[in-house]
Amino acid sequence: LSVPNSGTLNQWAWNFGDGSQSVQQNPLHQFTNPGTYNVTLLVSTAGGCTDSITKQVTIYSLPVAAFSGVDVCEGAVTDFTDLSSVVGNNLSGWQWDFGDGQIETAIKSPQHVYNETGTYDVSLIVYSTNQCVDTVQKQVKIFDFPIVDFDVSQTQCVGKEIQFTDISTTNDGT
Repeated sequence: LSVPNSGTLNQWAWNFGDGSQSVQQNPLHQFTNPGTYNVTLLVSTAGGCTDSITKQVTIYSLPVAAFSGVDVCEGAVTDFTDLSSVVGNNLSGWQWDFGDGQIETAIKSPQHVYNETGTYDVSLIVYSTNQCVDTVQKQVKIFDFPIVDFDVSQTQCVGKEIQFTDISTTNDGT
Protein backbone atom coordinates (compact mmCIF):
# COMPACT_ATOMS: atom_id res chain seq x y z
CA LEU A 1 0.00 0.00 0.00
CA SER A 2 1.45 3.36 -1.06
CA VAL A 3 0.60 6.65 0.71
CA PRO A 4 0.83 9.85 -1.38
CA ASN A 5 3.28 12.48 -0.17
CA SER A 6 1.11 14.71 2.01
CA GLY A 7 3.43 17.67 1.37
CA THR A 8 2.74 17.75 -2.40
CA LEU A 9 0.96 20.91 -3.60
CA ASN A 10 -2.30 19.96 -5.22
CA GLN A 11 -4.64 23.00 -5.12
CA TRP A 12 -4.23 26.62 -6.09
CA ALA A 13 -6.71 29.45 -5.57
CA TRP A 14 -5.91 32.81 -7.15
CA ASN A 15 -7.86 36.00 -6.44
CA PHE A 16 -6.76 38.80 -8.77
CA GLY A 17 -8.41 41.61 -6.83
CA ASP A 18 -10.66 42.62 -9.70
CA GLY A 19 -13.41 40.04 -9.16
CA SER A 20 -11.66 37.35 -11.19
CA GLN A 21 -10.34 34.06 -9.84
CA SER A 22 -8.50 30.97 -11.08
CA VAL A 23 -7.63 27.50 -9.79
CA GLN A 24 -4.81 26.91 -12.28
CA GLN A 25 -1.28 26.57 -10.98
CA ASN A 26 0.15 29.19 -13.37
CA PRO A 27 -2.75 31.21 -14.79
CA LEU A 28 -2.70 34.05 -17.27
CA HIS A 29 -4.90 37.03 -16.39
CA GLN A 30 -5.75 40.22 -18.24
CA PHE A 31 -6.78 43.26 -16.22
CA THR A 32 -9.27 45.53 -17.97
CA ASN A 33 -8.57 48.73 -16.03
CA PRO A 34 -5.43 50.44 -14.75
CA GLY A 35 -4.88 50.56 -11.01
CA THR A 36 -3.28 48.76 -8.09
CA TYR A 37 -4.67 45.33 -7.28
CA ASN A 38 -4.12 43.01 -4.30
CA VAL A 39 -3.47 39.59 -5.85
CA THR A 40 -3.74 36.63 -3.48
CA LEU A 41 -2.52 33.07 -3.99
CA LEU A 42 -3.75 30.30 -1.64
CA VAL A 43 -2.05 26.89 -2.00
CA SER A 44 -2.95 23.58 -0.39
CA THR A 45 -1.08 20.30 0.03
CA ALA A 46 -2.44 16.80 -0.28
CA GLY A 47 -2.27 16.62 3.52
CA GLY A 48 -4.64 19.57 3.90
CA CYS A 49 -2.10 22.25 4.87
CA THR A 50 -2.68 25.71 3.38
CA ASP A 51 -0.85 29.00 3.16
CA SER A 52 -1.40 32.22 1.25
CA ILE A 53 0.39 35.37 0.14
CA THR A 54 -0.92 38.70 -1.14
CA LYS A 55 1.10 41.04 -3.34
CA GLN A 56 0.20 44.35 -4.91
CA VAL A 57 0.30 44.48 -8.69
CA THR A 58 0.14 47.86 -10.47
CA ILE A 59 -1.45 47.89 -13.92
CA TYR A 60 -0.60 50.91 -16.08
CA SER A 61 -2.66 52.59 -18.80
CA LEU A 62 -1.78 51.76 -22.38
CA PRO A 63 -0.64 54.66 -24.51
CA VAL A 64 -2.75 55.56 -27.53
CA ALA A 65 -0.55 56.01 -30.61
CA ALA A 66 -1.68 58.71 -33.04
CA PHE A 67 -0.06 61.02 -35.57
CA SER A 68 -0.76 63.31 -38.47
CA GLY A 69 1.17 63.49 -41.71
CA VAL A 70 0.56 65.46 -44.88
CA ASP A 71 0.48 64.21 -48.46
CA VAL A 72 3.18 66.09 -50.39
CA CYS A 73 5.01 66.14 -53.69
CA GLU A 74 8.01 63.94 -54.35
CA GLY A 75 11.17 65.35 -52.77
CA ALA A 76 9.29 67.74 -50.47
CA VAL A 77 9.52 67.57 -46.69
CA THR A 78 6.70 65.67 -44.98
CA ASP A 79 6.06 66.83 -41.41
CA PHE A 80 4.83 64.13 -39.04
CA THR A 81 3.25 65.30 -35.79
CA ASP A 82 2.96 62.91 -32.85
CA LEU A 83 -0.54 63.11 -31.31
CA SER A 84 -0.09 60.15 -28.95
CA SER A 85 -1.23 60.21 -25.32
CA VAL A 86 -1.25 58.12 -22.17
CA VAL A 87 -3.30 58.60 -19.01
CA GLY A 88 -1.41 58.89 -15.71
CA ASN A 89 1.98 58.37 -17.29
CA ASN A 90 4.44 59.86 -19.77
CA LEU A 91 5.57 58.79 -23.21
CA SER A 92 9.22 57.86 -23.28
CA GLY A 93 9.93 56.56 -26.79
CA TRP A 94 8.85 56.73 -30.40
CA GLN A 95 9.71 54.49 -33.32
CA TRP A 96 8.71 55.66 -36.79
CA ASP A 97 8.73 53.42 -39.86
CA PHE A 98 8.19 55.62 -42.93
CA GLY A 99 7.36 52.69 -45.22
CA ASP A 100 10.30 53.29 -47.54
CA GLY A 101 12.94 51.43 -45.55
CA GLN A 102 13.79 54.39 -43.34
CA ILE A 103 13.28 54.23 -39.55
CA GLU A 104 13.58 57.01 -36.95
CA THR A 105 13.76 56.23 -33.23
CA ALA A 106 14.91 59.43 -31.54
CA ILE A 107 12.43 62.11 -32.58
CA LYS A 108 8.87 62.66 -31.35
CA SER A 109 7.64 64.60 -34.41
CA PRO A 110 10.07 64.02 -37.31
CA GLN A 111 10.32 65.28 -40.86
CA HIS A 112 10.91 62.91 -43.77
CA VAL A 113 11.61 63.26 -47.50
CA TYR A 114 10.27 60.68 -49.95
CA ASN A 115 12.29 60.44 -53.16
CA GLU A 116 9.71 58.44 -55.12
CA THR A 117 6.00 58.88 -55.71
CA GLY A 118 3.54 56.38 -54.30
CA THR A 119 1.51 55.45 -51.26
CA TYR A 120 3.49 54.59 -48.13
CA ASP A 121 2.32 52.78 -45.00
CA VAL A 122 3.74 54.81 -42.11
CA SER A 123 3.69 53.28 -38.65
CA LEU A 124 4.40 54.73 -35.23
CA ILE A 125 5.13 52.71 -32.10
CA VAL A 126 4.97 54.64 -28.80
CA TYR A 127 6.29 53.53 -25.42
CA SER A 128 5.23 54.81 -21.99
CA THR A 129 7.69 55.19 -19.12
CA ASN A 130 6.34 51.86 -17.77
CA GLN A 131 7.11 50.10 -21.10
CA CYS A 132 3.49 49.82 -22.20
CA VAL A 133 3.28 49.96 -26.01
CA ASP A 134 0.81 50.90 -28.77
CA THR A 135 1.09 51.06 -32.57
CA VAL A 136 -0.78 52.93 -35.29
CA GLN A 137 -0.42 52.85 -39.08
CA LYS A 138 -1.59 55.37 -41.68
CA GLN A 139 -0.99 55.92 -45.37
CA VAL A 140 0.80 58.92 -46.84
CA LYS A 141 0.57 59.70 -50.57
CA ILE A 142 3.52 61.23 -52.37
CA PHE A 143 2.53 62.93 -55.61
CA ASP A 144 4.39 63.62 -58.86
CA PHE A 145 5.23 67.19 -59.68
CA PRO A 146 3.02 68.48 -62.48
CA ILE A 147 4.44 68.94 -65.95
CA VAL A 148 3.23 72.46 -66.64
CA ASP A 149 2.41 73.48 -70.22
CA PHE A 150 -0.16 75.49 -72.14
CA ASP A 151 -1.17 76.34 -75.74
CA VAL A 152 -1.85 79.81 -77.14
CA SER A 153 -4.24 80.48 -80.02
CA GLN A 154 -2.79 81.42 -83.41
CA THR A 155 -4.25 84.93 -83.38
CA GLN A 156 -2.25 87.19 -81.10
CA CYS A 157 -3.21 90.70 -82.07
CA VAL A 158 -3.87 93.78 -79.92
CA GLY A 159 -7.56 94.11 -79.13
CA LYS A 160 -8.33 90.49 -79.99
CA GLU A 161 -9.06 87.76 -77.46
CA ILE A 162 -6.32 85.19 -77.17
CA GLN A 163 -7.26 81.65 -76.22
CA PHE A 164 -5.02 80.09 -73.54
CA THR A 165 -5.43 76.33 -72.99
CA ASP A 166 -3.87 74.48 -70.05
CA ILE A 167 -2.31 71.19 -71.19
CA SER A 168 -0.51 70.42 -67.92
CA THR A 169 -0.27 66.79 -66.82
CA THR A 170 1.17 64.55 -64.13
CA ASN A 171 2.76 61.16 -64.52
CA ASP A 172 0.48 59.63 -61.88
CA GLY A 173 -2.71 61.19 -63.20
CA THR A 174 -3.49 63.30 -60.11
